[in-house]
Amino acid sequence: MKKIFFIVLVLIGVNLFASVKINDIFLEYNSDPNFESFTKAYNFLNISADYDTTMSPYVSYLYLSLLHKNEYNRMLELLMSNVDYMNSQMKFQIANLLLDDSKYDEAINLYNQVTDDIPDWSCAWRHKGKALLMIKDYNNAEKALEKSIETREGHYDAYLNLAEVYYAQKKYKDAKRIIEQGFQYQAIDVKDEDDYSIEYVHFLYLDILRASKDKNTKNFESEVRSKFPDSQYWDKK
Repeated sequence: MKKIFFIVLVLIGVNLFASVKINDIFLEYNSDPNFESFTKAYNFLNISADYDTTMSPYVSYLYLSLLHKNEYNRMLELLMSNVDYMNSQMKFQIANLLLDDSKYDEAINLYNQVTDDIPDWSCAWRHKGKALLMIKDYNNAEKALEKSIETREGHYDAYLNLAEVYYAQKKYKDAKRIIEQGFQYQAIDVKDEDDYSIEYVHFLYLDILRASKDKNTKNFESEVRSKFPDSQYWDKK
């Protein structure tokens, strides 16, 4: 009897969730975005995705994606409005979010503050260099990445970024020199996040070898083809 009662309650619950339109709960959050309305919408959409049999769960997934995106933007705006009160470590993390969002100028502004405050922080110089690379400010990107390597010689990602900077400027011999110099730190540099897949690094190096007309290009290309035969890279060439 208790088991039947429990099943009835579950079915009632499902019908109740189905009767509330997903769009309404999402609009309720949008009309007054705050942590409480976000939590309410998030919990409802999660349960709806699992138990609502009246529609595809992908509808709930879509609204969950929109909900997270809106709340992320709201939090980022809140952080930016108070960034002047934060220490350099916090500014660095916020700048990284901006970098990931392709908001390069805002990210560079924060990285500048961080490197001014902590001039020997290699990671800050590296991320700053990457942001400058993305806006094609190659001269300043090169300086920032050289500073990153100066402050930590084994900073593997900084070598890759600097190779990208040289490659973008058609300084192919410099690109080859610096990426090969960085390879010696590939297996031992674990202090920084891994921004580059092994596949990407192989193809970056292959592009550099080709551009510099290196005699080992064909041999390395054969090696890369054996490792990544199905890579989309080959379709672009």
